[in-house]
Amino acid sequence: MKSRRLIAVTALLVLNCPFFAMPVRAERSEISPDASSSRIVVKACPEKVYKSILKLRNRTPDTIKELSHGANHSLLEETFPDLPVVGKAKCVYKETYEPFDRIGYKMVSSDKFKAFEGEWRLKPLSGGIETEVSLSSFVDLALPIPFGKQLTRMQTARGVKKRLKQVKTDSETRALSMM
Repeated sequence: MKSRRLIAVTALLVLNCPFFAMPVRAERSEISPDASSSRIVVKACPEKVYKSILKLRNRTPDTIKELSHGANHSLLEETFPDLPVVGKAKCVYKETYEPFDRIGYKMVSSDKFKAFEGEWRLKPLSGGIETEVSLSSFVDLALPIPFGKQLTRMQTARGVKKRLKQVKTDSETRALSMM
């Protein structure tokens, strides 16, 4: 009888302890565990950072075309003109938007990729005057190339860091110009 009470008390403590509590909101991410991820803190509010992320595509209008646009998504076609080993590749993907919180993307079709997916996440810091920005991206080639996965992962990791730096620079410049 004492062991049953002990188990019941222990179960109540564990279930009510914040350390063991389940998160209220489950992660929406379905990105591959092999995704390349990085994060950076930007001295700008999430709204400015979000707009800077969307503005990235304007820097390369010759390689990214918007095929269609809805209330919370866009269908884009991106051409990668000079990938190592692969050469030129095209990819059509859908971007989904949750303003000032998340931008996700997932491949619809491609001539050289088996997978192309990722997401930007924005987390307000310091009462909303700073933002933690994370980017996760996964690319898998549909071509059987020796060391293809390793090369693709290295290239993707470089691209993730480069895009985060571009967003940081653009967002902080925008924030300074608004002062």
